[in-house]
Amino acid sequence: MPKCSLFPRFVAKAFLTPSSFMVTVAVVAALSVLSAPLLTGITGVAGIAGVAGISGVASAAAAPLEDVATIQVIDGQPVLFQYGRPVPAFLLPDPLPVTRQVLPLDGPWSFAPDPGASALEPEEVPGSEVLERDASQSAALDEALQWRDVLVPHVWDHEEGLDFFDGPVWYRKRFTLPKLASDRRVRLVFLGAADEAVVYVNGVRAGYHRGAYMPFALDVTELVQPGSENEVTVRLRRRVWGTVERHLLPPGDHDWWLYGGLFQSVYVEIVPELSVARILAGYRQGTMRSVVVLHNDSAADRRVIVRFDPGWEGQRTRSEENPASSLAVETTVPAGQTAAVSFELPAPADRLWRPDRPHLFTATAEVIDAATLANDGVLEYIDVWQEHYGLVDVAVSGTRLTLNGEPIFIKGVNWHVDDPEVGAAYRLEHFQRDFDLMRSAGANFVRFSHYPRHPEAYRLTDQLGLMVMDEAPNYWMDRLSLQYQLEDGLSLTYVQSMVWNHMNHPSVILWSILNESETGVRGGLAARSFIEQLADAVRTLDLSGRPVTYASNHHRDDIGLNFVDVIGINEYFGFFYGVHQDLGPYLDYLHSRYPNKPILITEFGDWAVYGSSRQTTQGLTFRAHWEQMLERSDFVVGGIWWVFADHKSRHQPDSAIPYISTMGMVDRHRRPKTLYRMFRDAPLPELDAGGN
Repeated sequence: MPKCSLFPRFVAKAFLTPSSFMVTVAVVAALSVLSAPLLTGITGVAGIAGVAGISGVASAAAAPLEDVATIQVIDGQPVLFQYGRPVPAFLLPDPLPVTRQVLPLDGPWSFAPDPGASALEPEEVPGSEVLERDASQSAALDEALQWRDVLVPHVWDHEEGLDFFDGPVWYRKRFTLPKLASDRRVRLVFLGAADEAVVYVNGVRAGYHRGAYMPFALDVTELVQPGSENEVTVRLRRRVWGTVERHLLPPGDHDWWLYGGLFQSVYVEIVPELSVARILAGYRQGTMRSVVVLHNDSAADRRVIVRFDPGWEGQRTRSEENPASSLAVETTVPAGQTAAVSFELPAPADRLWRPDRPHLFTATAEVIDAATLANDGVLEYIDVWQEHYGLVDVAVSGTRLTLNGEPIFIKGVNWHVDDPEVGAAYRLEHFQRDFDLMRSAGANFVRFSHYPRHPEAYRLTDQLGLMVMDEAPNYWMDRLSLQYQLEDGLSLTYVQSMVWNHMNHPSVILWSILNESETGVRGGLAARSFIEQLADAVRTLDLSGRPVTYASNHHRDDIGLNFVDVIGINEYFGFFYGVHQDLGPYLDYLHSRYPNKPILITEFGDWAVYGSSRQTTQGLTFRAHWEQMLERSDFVVGGIWWVFADHKSRHQPDSAIPYISTMGMVDRHRRPKTLYRMFRDAPLPELDAGGN
């Protein structure tokens, strides 16, 4: 396994054969299709999602794109579907259960930029859903592109001459798939593909996806050739900087570096035809509720026993003599359908997660063939699946934010995934390094601004006791973008995926649905509808009912704060406007408008180049704001410094260090500035159970 990979840790035990990983220079496309913009030919309708989205003119999407997720209520449980199936788990267990196989595709791939394609309008190029493979097309493709060998995970920004390249690129790889039993399904999983992707398997389009920070899985069973060599080809596109494309998120300019490429792991997962898609876990009012989501891809109904083990001592159900128990349910999963089996059991307070005692568990779901058991008395395991989880009770009580009934005060940092050596292609050690530095600075909280992270990041924050605000990339959206997304559905899909993928993680104590968008009076009905829709989606899915917030920069006229549980405010008094001492009166005003809601400062900050005299100014900015928050700790529940580490940003070409935001408490090389010590030494308030 290449060192550059952050592939799940079990893979060293689950490799099929390293010799099967071969770089290919193979046929993928006709040259005419190679030249087409990415949206052409995705659905067979030129310009679906609208040429309007490309030009920046808002209009309704022509039709839902295939990557838009939907919620279906199955057996009383909301289940998230994408690409026609329940969204599976992306954090894989260690060790991998015997009913599954994984073939990692990290390592060598072929890569080529496509320098001419983005100049054509969609209607100028004929679209096609199938890329036919023949020798003449292969020769034309290889003549047109300059292929190079790269290692995935990969960001093309670090390739020579491509640090500012926008437009389409190609990745391709050959791999050998083992022979499969007839009751196996094959899915192709991407943990991070930036920014807009069309995926082909053996020359046939397998799926389309938008969203660099949303993992996705495609069922490719009908496209692969078991026992033979197969080819996967990915066409990625990053839009031209400075343009607005409302079908993407963020729709326009943004203050971080959106690295292009397959920047996280790619793998093939081989699963039974009837398999466990997810084990969901949640906690409310002393009760744990878990839902085992099954999907049956076979042509026959299946009668099964689902046996659940929460992973607690004294609650195990692994009895060969007694497969049916209080934690086992018999059910029938119809052909081609999904089932959701729920379990509830009391959860004592000593099993709850908290930062100083991060209790974590592994839940196991065993799916047993009920007919075989009844007829032959034999336990036949159809599938076995495990998921990491913890239980936490996060609530709003008046103007207090409580964790397991105790009030908390957030001393947090905002954070971008950015490293001088690997860009966004973080390995496990990069996450560990950043989280350790945050904790050493005295931070108890990190905001995943402004997008979800790699699945392993959540496992680490769970283990370290570091509280998290998860956030969807609904960022700097004007009214037209809000209107567009109400019909397009990508914003909603991102929020739903964020909650579905991460609800088992007890370190996630807040869900943030957007940042600094037109939620003032100019946003009008679009803003209110947008916020209400996303907040409702969170509450529909999260089994633990954790609070919803968003980061507002509309200090006087925000019209959406009634829809959220915690008021989030980005404020830069004394930096972008006013003076530092304006913060206190503003917080008093906001409290007078919303006397029964807690207020969280989701951003405040200042800049300083490492080693410069301005480090003192940066530290004094922090201190002035922190003191005013502490004075109001009966309704202010904390503050989150912008930002933990300096990071690249195409939004800031004229920064003190060009294209680097220097507002970090450490620089890009993780060298602490003066602020780091001042932040560490800043006190927390004494809290009682009061509040208004």
